Amino acid sequence: MVPKVLDRRLMRNTGLLLIVLTLTTIMAGRPSLAANASKSVPLDNTQGNFATGVFQRTALGPQDLADLVSFAYGQNEINDAPGMVQLAPAGVLKPWTEFNPPLPYALTNAGVTAMGNYIYVIGGIYAGEGGRSDQVYWAKADPTNGNLVGDWQATPMPATQLIIDSSPTFNEVISLAECRASTANLAARSDVGVASLDKDSTTGYIYVIGGVFKGADCSTEYSTAVIQRATVNKTTGALTWTTFSSSVSLPSPEFPDNGSSTASRLLGADSISTTVVPYRDGNTMRYFLYVVGGKSRFIEGEYAVPYIVLRGEPKDRALASVYYTEIDLDTGNFKHPVSGSTSSVWVRDSDIQLRNAPTQNQGLWGAGISGTTILDGTLMKSMIYLAGGQLNIAASPTFNNFVYRADLGTNGTLNWGGTDRTQTVGPDEVGMVGRRGMGLVASNGKLYFIAGNTTNPPSGIENSVPTAFYDENGDLIKVDDTNFIIGTDDKVLAVGDTDGRYNSGVAMIEGLLDGTNEIPGWIYVIGGQDNQGDVTGTIFRGQVGGDDALNDIRARDGWYYSPVFQTSYVFGEGQWIKYIQARLLKFHWASYFERGSNENADIQIYFRAKQTASGQCGTDTFTSSDAWQGPLDGYAGNALYSQHPVNLKVYNEYNLEANFTDAYLVGNCVQYRAKLIQGSGSRSTSPKLLSVYVTREIVGGVNLIVPENGFAVTTNDNQVASMAIKIQNLVNGQTSETITLNQALEAISGVGTGSFYVHLCIARNDLVEGDPVYPTLTLPNPNEVSFDPLVPANFRDLCPYYADIQTATAMEAEPLNLMSTDPFSGKSYWYANDGVNYPNVPDLIKSAFKEDGYYTIGLLLDTSNLIPEEDASQPALGESTDNQSTRFTPLIQFTVRNLNKVYLPVVVR
Repeated sequence: MVPKVLDRRLMRNTGLLLIVLTLTTIMAGRPSLAANASKSVPLDNTQGNFATGVFQRTALGPQDLADLVSFAYGQNEINDAPGMVQLAPAGVLKPWTEFNPPLPYALTNAGVTAMGNYIYVIGGIYAGEGGRSDQVYWAKADPTNGNLVGDWQATPMPATQLIIDSSPTFNEVISLAECRASTANLAARSDVGVASLDKDSTTGYIYVIGGVFKGADCSTEYSTAVIQRATVNKTTGALTWTTFSSSVSLPSPEFPDNGSSTASRLLGADSISTTVVPYRDGNTMRYFLYVVGGKSRFIEGEYAVPYIVLRGEPKDRALASVYYTEIDLDTGNFKHPVSGSTSSVWVRDSDIQLRNAPTQNQGLWGAGISGTTILDGTLMKSMIYLAGGQLNIAASPTFNNFVYRADLGTNGTLNWGGTDRTQTVGPDEVGMVGRRGMGLVASNGKLYFIAGNTTNPPSGIENSVPTAFYDENGDLIKVDDTNFIIGTDDKVLAVGDTDGRYNSGVAMIEGLLDGTNEIPGWIYVIGGQDNQGDVTGTIFRGQVGGDDALNDIRARDGWYYSPVFQTSYVFGEGQWIKYIQARLLKFHWASYFERGSNENADIQIYFRAKQTASGQCGTDTFTSSDAWQGPLDGYAGNALYSQHPVNLKVYNEYNLEANFTDAYLVGNCVQYRAKLIQGSGSRSTSPKLLSVYVTREIVGGVNLIVPENGFAVTTNDNQVASMAIKIQNLVNGQTSETITLNQALEAISGVGTGSFYVHLCIARNDLVEGDPVYPTLTLPNPNEVSFDPLVPANFRDLCPYYADIQTATAMEAEPLNLMSTDPFSGKSYWYANDGVNYPNVPDLIKSAFKEDGYYTIGLLLDTSNLIPEEDASQPALGESTDNQSTRFTPLIQFTVRNLNKVYLPVVVR
């Protein structure tokens, strides 16, 4: 169906008061099968709609368009909103400042995470003699400005049996008895793995995994395999603790590790890299917890000599193993990702695919890890980034100098991208100076590598936060045409040029995207050690997303994916709600470029439309198989696709209907994406997408016709016995192409009620002897007829009766009998067109044909053309071809003769 849009006049409301509105519409030069007026629909492009996992590089646009475009000439089309889209700065990050209150006590090697608006600092090592913390310090953050609300609070962790190894090594009869007795039930530990998962708006889970402990009577530190879960009340911040049984505690590789099997003993691990990553499996969301690498301190075993059992020596090893389990979102418990078992819950995946294969007892510990998802349209990709860390246990450290990515697959398996160990992230090898004790955060298409140490501490302590961008596939890209990672030597943490932090905890709080405070998030760097090796309680806060970098260089280009917008027309509500498809006519987008310094900057707009059975849209409406159409050329005659406001024109405009068939334009849902191209010249400027809207029209039309046998007179003994006057709303004889009058009117004006008129026009001649002499009836042009006053002057005499019809009665395709009772008034449809009182006519036959004579009668449908009708020609149904159902042939002719009267011939003398 190829609709055409015409100028329409809106009908009046019920009664005789005429309300005429003019609607400006688009004249479409194409064949017409259904006609309806167009409406402009804004497609919101504030940052909040581009900052929920969709690949992007967003920055806040200006909040006052007067700073960009002079609107002195009256261009007020753009309803400005914070968060308009531009390429983000990609240079040195702005300073991350220290703020109060600091931690109640100086801590390092603590586990840190965020849940809702709360930050949690779990365990750690106190300053001084290195005692372990058994506390959780927590505070609430204000997402609008990143400040803490109130003071830090403290909650003790529950005690647990940290050594849960079943080996005889730990029997009380051997020399480890004193150590076991003092460490069997403790809470204090450091270097725990911490991961969190939001359940809903009120609840979430924090998992505390492994760690290292030292009892009061123990001279040696040991790793633990214990896992505890804290259920978070996101309203108050309170924690409720659960300690998992040994059957679901952290598994351990064999010693020595063969790369595949799992030991029967729970040897424990600390300094692990832990994250929770969501994964979309069809229409189901699943959540996987990963434990990657780490190191382990344990007793190797025992050996026997006559009459005595001696324990082995403590062993240290680094781990390359990867274990994962699935989280039941309802309960927070673990289950096996394949079998669903709740007793055997862990899967050992392939080892970390390190660039250089580790030797025995080597692996990766103290590495930064961040799980993330990318929405490419509606295809959700889940992945893990891993960077930094130490490969060995020796006093002379060997650091990992590469960035790795593992993509999630079926049932949570990880794909590290290759088996030849020659690649790291995507098709290129991505390296940076290795750091241990570094934080890593993936947010809004950007990686932040936070502080850490590059040599054996306390020297080589960093205060920089290098950054990198990843694309819609998760591959890192060269931001400045040369480097994947920038800012490695720039000072970000406000600790001075000669100081830094390592072993700090890092947490991110999502910002409040409310149209006023458009900050995607805040990162907190908590505690750790400085370049003197001293433990600190300082906290640094940095803004991420938006204009988080100094304005010296910007990302080269970037994709921005809009939400899915519902473009269908919605009528009624509840069980009567109905969705009718729309047709896209034109795309409009306002853009801004600093052409003087960046001549080649550009914006390319793509779109896709889709029909859904329900008429509704969701985030999963589109899939990767739904092709994008574009780019749309809003800059005709130029190699670029978008232009700066020029010659009083703010918007780029693209006529979709002239370039695409209905297969691409008709549907219920639309999504657009924009590619921002930096161009050459000054990299401190950026193309800006200011506003987007689409012009649409409703699919389907209305057409008032007289159905077959719908206008007829039956006479009996020269008297009118019965009369048929029926009208029908039908387009091309197809109900599927027809909508109701109310729907058509609401699509035009937003007001879907009113009435329209059908006039009965009559011509009569006196009776004479001989053959009937029927009068000629010329129906007036309805375009020249208005209602108050009625013109032409003789209209009331020619068309003395009219039917006042509520639009709600003219449904699609169903004939409406105008000789029946009007359901709205309970009276006849017909009124006398007397120009004074307009009385209701209860019996049209007796009123209109009470005089004898020869009659010729006809109908005018929709006088004054109040209904936005289709203009298709249906001559077989008596319809005119001038977009008005007004003139009908043949006219009806009949004779009315009273048998009680005698007519004498007239004699002319």
